Amino acid sequence: MGYKPDLDNPKTINEWIAVWKLEDDPRLKHYTDKITAKDTINGIVEATPTIYAGDINWKPKSYPFIAKPSDRSGETVIISDNRDWIRFKARFLSLPPYWRKNYETNYRGISKRVLIEPILQGMIDVKVTCIHGEPKFMEIYSPRKNAPVNAPQKEGSSFFDTDGRFMDVKNVRHPIGLKTLPGIDLDNILEAARKLSEPFKFVRIDLLINENIYFGEYSFWVGGGYTKYNPPDFAQTIGSWITK
Repeated sequence: MGYKPDLDNPKTINEWIAVWKLEDDPRLKHYTDKITAKDTINGIVEATPTIYAGDINWKPKSYPFIAKPSDRSGETVIISDNRDWIRFKARFLSLPPYWRKNYETNYRGISKRVLIEPILQGMIDVKVTCIHGEPKFMEIYSPRKNAPVNAPQKEGSSFFDTDGRFMDVKNVRHPIGLKTLPGIDLDNILEAARKLSEPFKFVRIDLLINENIYFGEYSFWVGGGYTKYNPPDFAQTIGSWITK
């Protein structure tokens, strides 16, 4: 975080996330689990296709595909062949509980399973931050050339407001990508994010877009509560929306 958080009077989004971690909302586990989260979208958008969801003993019939642990974040892997699958299984079985890494209590107690999806290309990765059920801004990720959109190989990210205007804000972990909003159905994207986020004070709704809108995942404690922005006061701007 880079500073001592004020948990009694939170002002930045990272301070708010620290407070919410301690509250440990029991509802969030079901929405955080990569597998059960797909059961919550209620037809608002389409779910990304599932090849398999269950224990790690599954035997692939063909390659390539995307593998995601159901109880972790940022561990998505492209599986190109049997060697990749064996390597993934070995790592999967050896990993400690993810929630301990940044004390993301919404991951605590999630069953250790694997989600297998087809590789998705030609789609746009749109992440909509919502506060009190209302979209506030979007972060759009630019995939590397020829990289699957549902794999963690991003070239850059850009912030846009809900009118589609480029925002002069940067996530310091990523270079700036697009500066013009790509051709997407902005109204329907925002409406989908609004409906999916309605039960929560704060959540980022991750969507994949082509001619349809696909659900990716719910992200509650974005960046584990350690995201750094440029300008730095953007974290306080987000925090001010929470208190309104």
